[in-house]
Amino acid sequence: MRIRVLLISFFLFSFIFSLSPSYAYHPLITDDTGTQGRGRYQYEFQVEYGHDKEEGIKTKELSVNNTLTYGLTDNIDIGIGIPFVYWKEEDGESIDESGFSDIELQLKYRFYEAEGLKVAIKPSITMPTGDEERGLGTGRVTGRLFLILDKEFKDLTIFFNAGYIRNENRIDERKDLWHFSLAGEYRIEEHLKVVGNIGMEKNPDRNQNEEPAFLIAGAVYSFRARTEDKLQSVNHDSEVLDLSLGIKTGLTGPETDLSLLAGITLRF
Repeated sequence: MRIRVLLISFFLFSFIFSLSPSYAYHPLITDDTGTQGRGRYQYEFQVEYGHDKEEGIKTKELSVNNTLTYGLTDNIDIGIGIPFVYWKEEDGESIDESGFSDIELQLKYRFYEAEGLKVAIKPSITMPTGDEERGLGTGRVTGRLFLILDKEFKDLTIFFNAGYIRNENRIDERKDLWHFSLAGEYRIEEHLKVVGNIGMEKNPDRNQNEEPAFLIAGAVYSFRARTEDKLQSVNHDSEVLDLSLGIKTGLTGPETDLSLLAGITLRF
Protein backbone atom coordinates (compact mmCIF):
# COMPACT_ATOMS: atom_id res chain seq x y z
CA MET A 1 0.00 0.00 0.00
CA ARG A 2 2.80 2.41 0.88
CA ILE A 3 4.52 1.70 -2.47
CA ARG A 4 1.30 2.48 -4.36
CA VAL A 5 0.84 5.76 -2.47
CA LEU A 6 4.45 6.74 -3.24
CA LEU A 7 4.00 5.93 -6.94
CA ILE A 8 0.81 7.95 -7.19
CA SER A 9 2.44 10.88 -5.38
CA PHE A 10 5.40 10.75 -7.75
CA PHE A 11 3.24 10.72 -10.86
CA LEU A 12 1.06 13.58 -9.63
CA PHE A 13 4.20 15.54 -8.78
CA SER A 14 5.57 14.88 -12.27
CA PHE A 15 2.38 16.36 -13.77
CA ILE A 16 3.34 19.71 -12.32
CA PHE A 17 6.85 19.74 -13.75
CA SER A 18 6.41 17.86 -17.04
CA LEU A 19 6.15 19.12 -20.51
CA SER A 20 -1.94 17.71 -25.11
CA PRO A 21 -5.34 16.00 -24.54
CA SER A 22 -4.62 12.29 -24.71
CA TYR A 23 -6.15 9.67 -26.90
CA ALA A 24 -5.38 5.95 -27.30
CA TYR A 25 -2.41 3.96 -26.23
CA HIS A 26 0.65 5.59 -27.69
CA PRO A 27 1.54 6.24 -30.52
CA LEU A 28 -2.03 5.99 -31.82
CA ILE A 29 -4.47 8.90 -31.79
CA THR A 30 -7.47 6.61 -32.33
CA ASP A 31 -8.61 5.39 -28.91
CA ASP A 32 -9.31 1.78 -27.90
CA THR A 33 -11.94 0.33 -25.57
CA GLY A 34 -9.38 -1.03 -23.10
CA THR A 35 -9.84 -0.21 -19.41
CA GLN A 36 -7.54 -0.79 -16.45
CA GLY A 37 -9.72 -2.98 -14.25
CA ARG A 38 -11.12 -2.07 -10.85
CA GLY A 39 -8.58 -0.48 -8.52
CA ARG A 40 -5.72 -0.41 -11.04
CA TYR A 41 -3.79 2.56 -12.42
CA GLN A 42 -2.11 3.52 -15.68
CA TYR A 43 0.46 6.28 -16.11
CA GLU A 44 1.36 7.58 -19.60
CA PHE A 45 4.26 9.84 -20.49
CA GLN A 46 4.11 10.99 -24.12
CA VAL A 47 6.41 13.27 -26.09
CA GLU A 48 5.69 14.74 -29.53
CA TYR A 49 8.00 16.98 -31.55
CA GLY A 50 6.71 18.38 -34.81
CA HIS A 51 7.67 20.90 -37.44
CA ASP A 52 5.61 22.52 -40.18
CA LYS A 53 6.10 24.98 -43.02
CA GLU A 54 3.16 26.72 -44.65
CA GLU A 55 3.17 29.88 -46.76
CA GLY A 56 6.75 30.62 -45.72
CA ILE A 57 5.97 30.38 -41.99
CA LYS A 58 7.99 27.79 -40.06
CA THR A 59 6.52 26.34 -36.88
CA LYS A 60 8.08 23.99 -34.34
CA GLU A 61 6.20 22.49 -31.41
CA LEU A 62 7.16 20.25 -28.50
CA SER A 63 4.41 18.82 -26.32
CA VAL A 64 4.72 16.43 -23.42
CA ASN A 65 1.60 14.95 -21.87
CA ASN A 66 1.21 13.09 -18.59
CA THR A 67 -2.00 11.15 -18.05
CA LEU A 68 -3.03 9.20 -14.96
CA THR A 69 -5.95 6.77 -15.32
CA TYR A 70 -7.79 4.85 -12.60
CA GLY A 71 -10.18 1.92 -12.97
CA LEU A 72 -13.43 2.63 -11.10
CA THR A 73 -14.79 -0.74 -12.21
CA ASP A 74 -13.64 -3.40 -14.66
CA ASN A 75 -15.24 -1.46 -17.53
CA ILE A 76 -15.13 2.19 -16.37
CA ASP A 77 -12.03 4.40 -16.21
CA ILE A 78 -11.50 7.98 -15.12
CA GLY A 79 -8.41 9.99 -16.01
CA ILE A 80 -6.67 13.34 -15.93
CA GLY A 81 -4.14 14.82 -18.36
CA ILE A 82 -2.05 17.95 -17.75
CA PRO A 83 -0.15 19.07 -20.86
CA PHE A 84 2.76 21.46 -21.22
CA VAL A 85 3.62 22.82 -24.67
CA TYR A 86 6.36 24.83 -26.30
CA TRP A 87 5.97 26.33 -29.76
CA LYS A 88 8.07 28.60 -31.95
CA GLU A 89 7.02 30.44 -35.10
CA GLU A 90 9.45 32.01 -37.57
CA ASP A 91 8.22 34.51 -40.16
CA GLY A 92 11.02 37.00 -40.50
CA GLU A 93 10.73 37.52 -36.75
CA SER A 94 10.78 34.73 -34.19
CA ILE A 95 7.94 34.24 -31.68
CA ASP A 96 7.93 31.50 -29.07
CA GLU A 97 5.73 30.59 -26.11
CA SER A 98 5.65 27.84 -23.52
CA GLY A 99 3.43 26.90 -20.61
CA PHE A 100 0.65 24.71 -19.34
CA SER A 101 -2.25 24.08 -21.69
CA ASP A 102 -5.84 23.10 -20.83
CA ILE A 103 -6.28 20.24 -18.34
CA GLU A 104 -8.41 17.33 -19.59
CA LEU A 105 -10.76 15.20 -17.45
CA GLN A 106 -11.81 11.89 -19.03
CA LEU A 107 -14.24 9.02 -18.51
CA LYS A 108 -14.38 5.81 -20.54
CA TYR A 109 -17.27 3.31 -20.32
CA ARG A 110 -17.09 0.00 -22.22
CA PHE A 111 -20.70 -1.19 -22.42
CA TYR A 112 -20.58 -4.03 -24.98
CA GLU A 113 -18.28 -7.00 -25.53
CA ALA A 114 -19.05 -10.11 -27.58
CA GLU A 115 -17.40 -12.24 -30.29
CA GLY A 116 -14.31 -10.05 -30.56
CA LEU A 117 -16.28 -6.80 -30.83
CA LYS A 118 -16.04 -4.18 -28.07
CA VAL A 119 -17.86 -0.86 -27.89
CA ALA A 120 -17.27 2.09 -25.56
CA ILE A 121 -18.06 5.77 -25.17
CA LYS A 122 -15.63 8.37 -23.90
CA PRO A 123 -16.85 11.79 -22.76
CA SER A 124 -14.28 14.35 -21.64
CA ILE A 125 -13.95 18.03 -20.83
CA THR A 126 -11.02 20.43 -20.84
CA MET A 127 -10.64 23.17 -18.25
CA PRO A 128 -9.40 26.64 -19.35
CA THR A 129 -6.09 26.47 -17.47
CA GLY A 130 -3.98 27.56 -20.45
CA ASP A 131 -3.46 31.21 -21.44
CA GLU A 132 -5.43 31.70 -24.67
CA GLU A 133 -3.71 35.02 -25.38
CA ARG A 134 -0.38 33.17 -25.60
CA GLY A 135 -1.78 30.36 -27.78
CA LEU A 136 -1.83 27.85 -24.92
CA GLY A 137 -5.56 27.25 -24.52
CA THR A 138 -9.10 28.06 -25.66
CA GLY A 139 -10.15 30.26 -22.74
CA ARG A 140 -13.36 28.26 -22.10
CA VAL A 141 -14.52 24.83 -20.97
CA THR A 142 -14.73 22.47 -23.97
CA GLY A 143 -16.37 19.07 -24.25
CA ARG A 144 -16.15 16.01 -26.45
CA LEU A 145 -17.96 12.70 -26.84
CA PHE A 146 -16.40 9.78 -28.74
CA LEU A 147 -17.76 6.42 -29.84
CA ILE A 148 -15.05 3.74 -29.83
CA LEU A 149 -15.16 0.32 -31.52
CA ASP A 150 -12.59 -2.51 -31.44
CA LYS A 151 -12.73 -5.67 -33.53
CA GLU A 152 -10.25 -8.52 -32.97
CA PHE A 153 -9.12 -10.90 -35.72
CA LYS A 154 -6.61 -13.24 -34.05
CA ASP A 155 -3.29 -11.28 -34.19
CA LEU A 156 -4.91 -8.23 -35.83
CA THR A 157 -7.12 -5.67 -34.06
CA ILE A 158 -8.94 -2.80 -35.76
CA PHE A 159 -9.98 0.39 -33.92
CA PHE A 160 -12.50 3.00 -35.06
CA ASN A 161 -13.41 6.38 -33.52
CA ALA A 162 -16.18 8.83 -34.34
CA GLY A 163 -16.48 11.93 -32.22
CA TYR A 164 -18.10 15.31 -31.69
CA ILE A 165 -16.15 18.18 -30.13
CA ARG A 166 -17.81 21.28 -28.69
CA ASN A 167 -14.93 23.72 -29.07
CA GLU A 168 -16.04 26.63 -26.88
CA ASN A 169 -13.35 29.30 -27.14
CA ARG A 170 -12.36 32.95 -26.99
CA ILE A 171 -10.01 32.81 -29.96
CA ASP A 172 -12.59 32.93 -32.79
CA GLU A 173 -12.35 29.26 -33.74
CA ARG A 174 -15.18 27.09 -35.02
CA LYS A 175 -17.19 25.62 -32.16
CA ASP A 176 -18.68 22.48 -33.74
CA LEU A 177 -16.03 19.98 -34.78
CA TRP A 178 -16.04 16.30 -35.77
CA HIS A 179 -13.42 13.54 -35.76
CA PHE A 180 -13.13 10.23 -37.65
CA SER A 181 -10.15 7.89 -37.45
CA LEU A 182 -9.18 4.27 -38.07
CA ALA A 183 -6.24 2.35 -36.62
CA GLY A 184 -4.87 -1.17 -36.51
CA GLU A 185 -2.35 -3.20 -34.55
CA TYR A 186 -0.67 -6.44 -35.59
CA ARG A 187 1.09 -8.57 -33.00
CA ILE A 188 4.36 -9.84 -34.51
CA GLU A 189 5.26 -11.82 -31.40
CA GLU A 190 4.37 -11.86 -27.70
CA HIS A 191 6.08 -8.57 -26.84
CA LEU A 192 6.06 -6.62 -30.12
CA LYS A 193 3.24 -4.95 -32.07
CA VAL A 194 3.30 -2.74 -35.16
CA VAL A 195 0.58 -0.10 -35.46
CA GLY A 196 -0.89 2.23 -38.06
CA ASN A 197 -3.39 5.08 -37.85
CA ILE A 198 -5.21 7.39 -40.26
CA GLY A 199 -7.75 10.08 -39.49
CA MET A 200 -9.31 13.47 -40.16
CA GLU A 201 -10.87 16.20 -38.03
CA LYS A 202 -12.83 19.36 -38.78
CA ASN A 203 -10.51 22.35 -39.04
CA PRO A 204 -11.14 24.78 -36.14
CA ASP A 205 -9.65 27.67 -38.16
CA ARG A 206 -12.53 29.69 -39.65
CA ASN A 207 -10.23 30.95 -42.40
CA GLN A 208 -9.51 27.46 -43.78
CA ASN A 209 -11.88 25.02 -45.46
CA GLU A 210 -9.40 22.15 -45.87
CA GLU A 211 -9.48 19.60 -43.03
CA PRO A 212 -6.31 18.35 -41.28
CA ALA A 213 -5.65 14.66 -41.98
CA PHE A 214 -2.84 12.50 -40.60
CA LEU A 215 -1.09 9.16 -41.01
CA ILE A 216 0.89 7.40 -38.24
CA ALA A 217 3.19 4.35 -38.34
CA GLY A 218 4.83 2.97 -35.23
CA ALA A 219 5.67 0.09 -32.94
CA VAL A 220 5.04 -0.88 -29.31
CA TYR A 221 7.24 -3.17 -27.22
CA SER A 222 5.55 -4.55 -24.08
CA PHE A 223 7.07 -6.03 -20.95
CA ARG A 224 4.89 -8.62 -19.25
CA ALA A 225 4.76 -9.66 -15.59
CA ARG A 226 2.76 -11.88 -13.27
CA THR A 227 0.05 -9.77 -11.61
CA GLU A 228 -2.65 -10.54 -9.06
CA ASP A 229 -6.37 -10.02 -9.64
CA LYS A 230 -7.50 -9.32 -6.08
CA LEU A 231 -11.20 -9.51 -6.93
CA GLN A 232 -10.95 -13.05 -8.31
CA SER A 233 -7.90 -14.12 -6.24
CA VAL A 234 -6.00 -15.35 -9.30
CA ASN A 235 -2.66 -14.51 -10.92
CA HIS A 236 -2.19 -13.93 -14.62
CA ASP A 237 0.34 -12.50 -17.07
CA SER A 238 -0.32 -8.92 -18.15
CA GLU A 239 1.46 -6.08 -19.91
CA VAL A 240 2.87 -3.76 -17.23
CA LEU A 241 5.20 -1.52 -19.27
CA ASP A 242 5.02 -0.31 -22.88
CA LEU A 243 7.72 1.51 -24.84
CA SER A 244 6.39 3.13 -28.03
CA LEU A 245 7.74 5.01 -31.02
CA GLY A 246 5.99 6.51 -34.02
CA ILE A 247 6.16 8.88 -36.98
CA LYS A 248 3.20 11.09 -37.86
CA THR A 249 2.88 12.85 -41.20
CA GLY A 250 0.31 15.32 -42.50
CA LEU A 251 -1.80 14.23 -45.48
CA THR A 252 -3.23 17.72 -46.01
CA GLY A 253 -1.84 21.23 -45.68
CA PRO A 254 -3.38 22.17 -42.29
CA GLU A 255 -1.85 19.12 -40.55
CA THR A 256 1.69 19.34 -39.15
CA ASP A 257 4.13 18.17 -41.85
CA LEU A 258 6.12 15.70 -39.71
CA SER A 259 6.12 14.71 -36.04
CA LEU A 260 8.18 12.25 -34.00
CA LEU A 261 6.40 10.41 -31.19
CA ALA A 262 7.77 8.59 -28.15
CA GLY A 263 6.05 7.27 -25.05
CA ILE A 264 6.19 5.18 -21.89
CA THR A 265 3.11 3.52 -20.34
CA LEU A 266 3.17 1.95 -16.88
CA ARG A 267 0.33 -0.09 -15.36
CA PHE A 268 0.15 -0.96 -11.68
